[in-house]
Amino acid sequence: MIKRRKITPEDEKLIIEKYDQGMSAMQIHKQFFTNKIKTSGTINDVLIHNGIQLRNQGSYKIGKCPPNKKLTREDEQFIVQKYKDNWSCGDILKSFNGKFKTQKTISDTLKRYGITLREGMADYADPNLNHSYFDNIDKPVKAYILGLLLGDGWVDAQRNQINIQLQECDRHIIELIKKEFNTHNEILEIKSNIIFNEKLNKTYICKPTCRLTVTSFPMIEALAAHGIVQRKTGKERLPIIQHELMSHLIRGFFDADGSIYFNNNTNIIAISFSKSAGILAQLSLYLYLYLGITYTNIHATNESKILHTIAWGRENDVARLILYIYKDSLGIRLHRKFNKTCELLKLKQSIT
Repeated sequence: MIKRRKITPEDEKLIIEKYDQGMSAMQIHKQFFTNKIKTSGTINDVLIHNGIQLRNQGSYKIGKCPPNKKLTREDEQFIVQKYKDNWSCGDILKSFNGKFKTQKTISDTLKRYGITLREGMADYADPNLNHSYFDNIDKPVKAYILGLLLGDGWVDAQRNQINIQLQECDRHIIELIKKEFNTHNEILEIKSNIIFNEKLNKTYICKPTCRLTVTSFPMIEALAAHGIVQRKTGKERLPIIQHELMSHLIRGFFDADGSIYFNNNTNIIAISFSKSAGILAQLSLYLYLYLGITYTNIHATNESKILHTIAWGRENDVARLILYIYKDSLGIRLHRKFNKTCELLKLKQSIT
């Protein structure tokens, strides 16, 4: 107990309770102890004596307007209490049923209340998540997801997060990944929006998308071992797995960063991939060695020379590649792209 004689055990309990609810030491002093003690320093002494870490000076004070206009005092107290009950920021966000868009609102609230955020997996409690999923690529669906992540996934090593985002019409693949990972994390729906690029002076209409995020340091380590690293700056490489599973990996890569189209000028169907030069070179070499597909030149698609493109237009090359990636696909594919491929092949047949 504090040595100051005026503070009783009941006072200490009240101080701790109110501070825990978000009141500042000054507010506690002003509301409950102005006639008993002179300054709020005694309140701080009580908190320190009881092993409670003080909130930073100058931080958000209860009673002022919170940064998020939708955030009420009750919301803040709920966030603080649930986090102390070992809820993750993601779980707390879900409990608001769409009132807030991102976890930043939750984490910012906790920081304003002086609460140190848990790091990594501790904050994203996902007890059933299969953290060893990528340790051994031993079945087609794993190979497919690995290829898909190579293209449309991204790794945040600082947060130990793995993200995969696809168009809303491709949601069936996101749901497949969620099931495979055995994660309880919800799929985030992102509405369509319009983005203006000042450098290019162009306006882009972004279609609705859906995203799945999981937090797992073991998964990140396993992906790095397969050549999938943070920020995809050209340092990644084509994963080399069992030869029997490479077609599934390349199909996943095709669904992410590949395209098939009909060239009206040349009257041919072409297949292309866009990625870093290193990965495309490895892909071209693999297809040449194992399928006899023509080894093709790679072209830079922008001034930074980070993004490159490779394409095949010879009829035999296209036929072999299509057959290779879709044979025995077991339905593990983007329905949209598969249907487009079938339509184009029918178109080619009708022309010839």
